[in-house]
Amino acid sequence: MIVEEISKQFSIQGNPVKIRIFGTGHIHDTYHIITDAGRQYLLQRINDKVFQDVPVLMSNIKRTTQHLAKKILGMPGHDPEREAMSLIPTVNGKHYLYDKESGYWRLYRFITESRYLDHVEDPRMVEQAGRAYGRFLAWLVDLPGPRLHETIPAFHDMGSRIGRFLMSAQRDPSGRARQVRREITWIEKRTDEMMRLHFLRAGGRIPERITHNDTKINNVLFDTKGVALCVSDLDTVMPGIVHYDFGDAVRTAASTAGEDEEDLGRVSWI
Repeated sequence: MIVEEISKQFSIQGNPVKIRIFGTGHIHDTYHIITDAGRQYLLQRINDKVFQDVPVLMSNIKRTTQHLAKKILGMPGHDPEREAMSLIPTVNGKHYLYDKESGYWRLYRFITESRYLDHVEDPRMVEQAGRAYGRFLAWLVDLPGPRLHETIPAFHDMGSRIGRFLMSAQRDPSGRARQVRREITWIEKRTDEMMRLHFLRAGGRIPERITHNDTKINNVLFDTKGVALCVSDLDTVMPGIVHYDFGDAVRTAASTAGEDEEDLGRVSWI
């Protein structure tokens, strides 16, 4: 089995005895691995179509996770193995693996007795998630240089996104624009408002910081009592502004269904 063979190329303790597909993510292939030594790991095949420069991506994650672990280790009562994601190196000491047949892989320590939520079950968990993201941003504020790489260029560049949207609506390559003209007009009338943060950042009135850029509720791990443990999914950790992290968190936490829900009857706001 390719997953078992790949896992053995990382510095794991013991041999894999149980492997299962893990999570509901759409980007990477993720596997939960348990070894005969009782150790648990999270193996991921990295989607290099979405993240086209994997060495740059993994450089960001390595720097971020090492900084978080060092910072948490110095805090009495805190546990870096449960409050931060931890990369497991390959047997050759690398922080990711490239296999000619199956592509790029990485391995994390699995945080036991934890769970994630695809949508909010209890409003108190929203507060917990907010605290987790707040700690995450605060702990990374003093990450030593150089500047982190942009793993997805223009990911939160509102000017670029609006420009592409308006161009696509005008070109109408699939002939569907007429069916959603009301929605297109609604967006067009609000472009100035949507660009406000973009201009404030460009003018230096909003500082650039290291931000998560994908602050969904399911990117926070909770313990069995509903207390937030740590922030996961570090692929988009890069320079940004806090306002987008806040907005993305509210957008997903306030909805009663997942962001890919097809039954719109299940979608409402808390």
